[in-house]
Amino acid sequence: MNGSNGGDAGRDGRWVAVTLQNRQVCLDPADESGVKLSYAGILIVHYECGTKVSETWLPLGGDPSEEDDEQLIRQLREALLWQAGKRPDADAPG
Repeated sequence: MNGSNGGDAGRDGRWVAVTLQNRQVCLDPADESGVKLSYAGILIVHYECGTKVSETWLPLGGDPSEEDDEQLIRQLREALLWQAGKRPDADAPG
Protein backbone atom coordinates (compact mmCIF):
# COMPACT_ATOMS: atom_id res chain seq x y z
CA MET A 1 0.00 0.00 0.00
CA ASN A 2 1.42 3.27 -1.08
CA GLY A 3 -0.81 6.01 0.30
CA SER A 4 -0.01 7.84 3.50
CA ASN A 5 -3.51 6.99 4.73
CA GLY A 6 -2.91 3.26 4.28
CA GLY A 7 -4.69 3.12 0.94
CA ASP A 8 -3.35 2.68 -2.55
CA ALA A 9 -3.54 6.20 -3.97
CA GLY A 10 -3.48 4.95 -7.57
CA ARG A 11 -6.41 2.58 -7.19
CA ASP A 12 -9.80 3.58 -8.59
CA GLY A 13 -13.19 2.60 -7.30
CA ARG A 14 -14.20 1.02 -4.04
CA TRP A 15 -12.18 -1.62 -2.23
CA VAL A 16 -11.90 -3.16 1.21
CA ALA A 17 -8.82 -4.12 3.22
CA VAL A 18 -9.10 -6.77 5.94
CA THR A 19 -6.18 -7.11 8.36
CA LEU A 20 -5.38 -8.59 11.75
CA GLN A 21 -4.36 -5.81 14.12
CA ASN A 22 -3.40 -5.38 17.76
CA ARG A 23 -4.79 -2.36 19.56
CA GLN A 24 -3.52 -0.90 22.80
CA VAL A 25 -5.55 0.84 25.47
CA CYS A 26 -4.01 2.82 28.30
CA LEU A 27 -5.58 1.47 31.49
CA ASP A 28 -5.18 4.72 33.42
CA PRO A 29 -4.34 7.81 31.35
CA ALA A 30 -3.46 9.70 34.57
CA ASP A 31 -0.87 7.04 35.47
CA GLU A 32 2.52 8.06 34.07
CA SER A 33 3.79 4.46 34.08
CA GLY A 34 1.85 3.93 30.84
CA VAL A 35 0.36 0.53 31.68
CA LYS A 36 -1.40 -0.64 28.52
CA LEU A 37 -3.61 -3.54 27.56
CA SER A 38 -3.07 -5.02 24.12
CA TYR A 39 -5.67 -7.12 22.32
CA ALA A 40 -6.13 -8.53 18.83
CA GLY A 41 -8.90 -7.73 16.40
CA ILE A 42 -9.86 -7.66 12.75
CA LEU A 43 -9.77 -4.28 11.03
CA ILE A 44 -12.02 -3.77 7.99
CA VAL A 45 -11.20 -0.55 6.12
CA HIS A 46 -13.29 0.85 3.24
CA TYR A 47 -11.49 2.87 0.55
CA GLU A 48 -12.95 4.88 -2.30
CA CYS A 49 -10.60 6.14 -5.03
CA GLY A 50 -7.64 5.61 -2.67
CA THR A 51 -9.15 7.51 0.27
CA LYS A 52 -10.18 5.80 3.50
CA VAL A 53 -13.89 6.43 4.06
CA SER A 54 -14.56 4.24 7.09
CA GLU A 55 -13.23 1.46 9.27
CA THR A 56 -14.67 -1.19 11.55
CA TRP A 57 -12.66 -2.93 14.23
CA LEU A 58 -13.90 -6.23 15.66
CA PRO A 59 -12.27 -7.68 18.80
CA LEU A 60 -10.87 -11.15 18.34
CA GLY A 61 -11.13 -13.10 21.57
CA GLY A 62 -9.22 -16.25 22.41
CA ASP A 63 -12.44 -18.25 22.53
CA PRO A 64 -14.91 -16.62 20.11
CA SER A 65 -18.58 -17.38 20.51
CA GLU A 66 -21.00 -18.26 17.75
CA GLU A 67 -22.33 -14.70 18.06
CA ASP A 68 -18.78 -13.35 17.49
CA ASP A 69 -18.48 -15.51 14.35
CA GLU A 70 -21.85 -14.32 13.06
CA GLN A 71 -20.88 -10.67 13.64
CA LEU A 72 -17.64 -11.16 11.68
CA ILE A 73 -19.49 -12.85 8.81
CA ARG A 74 -22.04 -9.99 8.71
CA GLN A 75 -19.33 -7.32 8.68
CA LEU A 76 -17.33 -9.08 5.94
CA ARG A 77 -20.46 -9.59 3.84
CA GLU A 78 -21.46 -5.93 4.17
CA ALA A 79 -17.94 -4.80 3.29
CA LEU A 80 -17.78 -6.95 0.15
CA LEU A 81 -21.25 -5.86 -0.97
CA TRP A 82 -20.21 -2.22 -0.44
CA GLN A 83 -17.10 -2.88 -2.52
CA ALA A 84 -19.30 -4.27 -5.32
CA GLY A 85 -21.55 -1.20 -5.12
CA LYS A 86 -24.55 -3.14 -3.83
CA ARG A 87 -26.76 -2.45 -0.83
CA PRO A 88 -26.40 -5.09 1.92
CA ASP A 89 -30.03 -6.17 1.46
CA ALA A 90 -29.86 -6.20 -2.36
CA ASP A 91 -29.23 -9.94 -2.64
CA ALA A 92 -31.48 -11.04 0.23
CA PRO A 93 -33.94 -13.76 -0.76
CA GLY A 94 -37.39 -12.34 -1.26
